[in-house]
Amino acid sequence: MGEKLRDIHKIRIGRSELTVELNAGSSEPGGRIIHIQNDGFRYALTEKDFYHFAGMILRSWSEFRYIKEHWADNVKPKSLKVREPVSPQTLDILKDFASQLENAKVDYRVLDVQNKMITMMTRHSDVARLGEILKGKRFKQCIHPMGKKRGYRYLYRMNEFLLYKYKGIYLEFYFQLPCASLTPRTWMPLDLAIQTRLWEQNERKNGLLWVDNLNQYLFHLCWAIFSNSGFSPYEKEFLASHKAVLEELEFARLTSLVFFKFTPDLLRLLKEDRFDDILPSYYQFSNY
Repeated sequence: MGEKLRDIHKIRIGRSELTVELNAGSSEPGGRIIHIQNDGFRYALTEKDFYHFAGMILRSWSEFRYIKEHWADNVKPKSLKVREPVSPQTLDILKDFASQLENAKVDYRVLDVQNKMITMMTRHSDVARLGEILKGKRFKQCIHPMGKKRGYRYLYRMNEFLLYKYKGIYLEFYFQLPCASLTPRTWMPLDLAIQTRLWEQNERKNGLLWVDNLNQYLFHLCWAIFSNSGFSPYEKEFLASHKAVLEELEFARLTSLVFFKFTPDLLRLLKEDRFDDILPSYYQFSNY
């Protein structure tokens, strides 16, 4: 791997201390080599890649400081509209379409139902069969307002949202539970453990397969904080009426995959129904 030239610096990641070490390259065209290592681990990369790697970390740190120093003092939860009642026509279309999916053996979960808007989860491997069913039901595909054609990015191999319309009712499909990034117009999937659990649950209500209460709670929580920058009256009501999930150890474990060390503070605020205090507290928190 080349002769060691000198230690550059010691760093700490979690509980582990590592040394950043500069080495001569094994061949001149390849350039010098950086090792990030301790007694049980070694990560080797070229000097050029190290600069790129370090630059990304510095940028992330500067963005983190900017958020904590500037956003935290100015963030104010938005005032969001009350949802309209769900129309009987929306429910009829949902039940009929869900029946079609089950007959075609397409796995699905209902995630959310608003007036004239149905949001469902399906597996991306079922997209072809999903398209055939939608075409047969005369659904027309639309450009999703938060899709790639509207300038949004999808990170970590996340599949783009799909949107269809039929008789004035919109049908929206997610293939992973989404989370908006603090980087504008950017989506990423929630942690794989959350996605895996979603399909392991099989909660049937009124003849329909729903995303279970725990994952629905996480979805609405993340949507309020990262997408809406505020809790709508509907989300406040949903979260307050499903507080039982806050006592589950599984909920705390999965929530910590999103909010890390802020999780205990978040759980306390949720238990006390202090929804309008969550955003300021989250943006002010820096004890990571």
